[in-house]
Amino acid sequence: MSNVWNYFKKIQDLTGKTTHGECIKCSARIVSNGTSSLKNHARKHGINIILGKIDSSEVLTTRIEAVQPSISSFFSPNNKETFDMLLAKFCAKLGITFSALATKEFSTLFQKAGYSQMISSPNTIKNHVMSIAIKAQNTIKEEVEDEVQNVKLLSVAFDEWTSMANKRYMNVLLFSTDKRWNLGLIRINGSTNASMSNDSLETKLAEFDVSVLNLICMMSDGAAINKSMSKKIGLIQQECLAHGIQLAVKKVLYCTRDGQEEESSDSEDDYESDELGLLAFDKVVHESPIFKSAEVNQLVKKVRQIVRYFNKSPVRNDQLKVHMQTNFLKEKKLIHDSKTRWNSLNNMLTRFYELREAIKEELPILIKRKKSQIIITFSDEEFQLTFEIIKMLTPLEECVRSICRKDCSLYEAHLSVEVALDELGTLETSTSRSLSKFLIEKLKPRFSDFYFVQLYLEDSSLITMPKYFQPMPSKEDIFSVIARVCVKIGDDDEIMSSGSTFSENEVMSSQGSSESSFYDKIAFKKLKLNSSHKSTEDLLFEELRMYDETGHKGHLLQKVLQVTKTIRPTTTDCERAFSVAGYFCNKLRSSLADETLSNLVLLNDFLKRF
Repeated sequence: MSNVWNYFKKIQDLTGKTTHGECIKCSARIVSNGTSSLKNHARKHGINIILGKIDSSEVLTTRIEAVQPSISSFFSPNNKETFDMLLAKFCAKLGITFSALATKEFSTLFQKAGYSQMISSPNTIKNHVMSIAIKAQNTIKEEVEDEVQNVKLLSVAFDEWTSMANKRYMNVLLFSTDKRWNLGLIRINGSTNASMSNDSLETKLAEFDVSVLNLICMMSDGAAINKSMSKKIGLIQQECLAHGIQLAVKKVLYCTRDGQEEESSDSEDDYESDELGLLAFDKVVHESPIFKSAEVNQLVKKVRQIVRYFNKSPVRNDQLKVHMQTNFLKEKKLIHDSKTRWNSLNNMLTRFYELREAIKEELPILIKRKKSQIIITFSDEEFQLTFEIIKMLTPLEECVRSICRKDCSLYEAHLSVEVALDELGTLETSTSRSLSKFLIEKLKPRFSDFYFVQLYLEDSSLITMPKYFQPMPSKEDIFSVIARVCVKIGDDDEIMSSGSTFSENEVMSSQGSSESSFYDKIAFKKLKLNSSHKSTEDLLFEELRMYDETGHKGHLLQKVLQVTKTIRPTTTDCERAFSVAGYFCNKLRSSLADETLSNLVLLNDFLKRF
């Protein structure tokens, strides 16, 4: 008898024939059609039965060998995410509705995945998701508290949005040096002013145990109410640079129907006092914007006509694709611009110019057929003008993409703007010169005091030798801002104990000349001996002097630089949150409760880390 039966109990039928083997370890019954199936089952328990030779006769011997563990053995057996977390990901990340998850089809999928919960009510699913939202809020509270201990001060960004249900909300985000937290939405009921908006903002911050004392800067657009909010709450405002670039483009390119320049201010003073909404009828809204240059206006008008002509007819669009294949072009669809986004004009012209060869071949055919009511010709000079406009708008579009990155600092944003101005300067056209001029004019007022402080601490030459934005603040003005930040940071005990925390080696390594190294050592010796009994103001002055001479930042300046890096150059993260909120609050779900919508927006941002 085979030794494999030492690990199985024989199960016999009425005739006494062995039909199954019952495992003594797991009680599983294995069909006994030979011993191969029994041996395979034994290997699952780490038992390997091999064939050996004893006394020149073949016998089965048993040997237990170490079997290579499976990959699942390296993980905890209880690694399946909870049912509540799964529902939260379905609702907040994928946008699946509560009622859809309560259907029989999803219940079947949950059961097959090993979840025994039976849920048939959308409200029950909503409660499960909201429980995860509460846990997320508690986690954010702990993270913010830890970050306040490390960085000392944070920055806040907010913006307003109107939903599909014609409700106004304010989105609030907190920023640290390399982290951000979406705190959800605040419902704005009726008309509001700066004081009321500040009260709503402070209420939302208090939900996460944050006060105004923990903040250093407020990021928002250039509306007058936001400027008033920052003054009343005692925070310095950093206006969105992306809005400033948009205003510069509108100033140079666009005008109203009567030929006058379009008002480029994003002030809301008039609309705040207009409770009856009469200003909504003050101007006629036109389908397409008009450009100042008659040549550019005529060109863009013709491009729009051609784009609409092809996009409105599948037959004509297929004919255009044939010419794309003939010219070895990738099949792409023509893009129509939008009156609400200036960069869509660049997208329309760029795609039009990419497909110019196919369009050149198709337009004469259309003229011969005379099937179109509008016969359009497009000359080579007009294609060249299209290319010139693209060359002018592309640097600005790339600049906006750069400054709207989630990890972009004020210093990096400034370099991005300077690169865009450099590229505009190479074009040497009147329009590009005007665009450069108004770009500087619109952006300079949006630079906050902390903007200049970060530029100075990252590269002091941007302040002492500016290329475009002149005049820059004096060093005395920047020093006073740095001193105010140090006062708000506080922590005098840490400052006094650390003193100026640059070492002698660090200071010497920053010197390029060996002749002055001996005198530098003397200066460092004086600083080291006197730092123990100097005030914070004296230490700051010494660090600023050392930074000007050696380029090395001491403890105080490093703290200040870290605080300024909590400030972002744009409010794009608020716009991203509004896109998410619009995805949730659509035509089919316009009756979502305010708290539910806010928690879904918060969860969508929070669950991206999982």
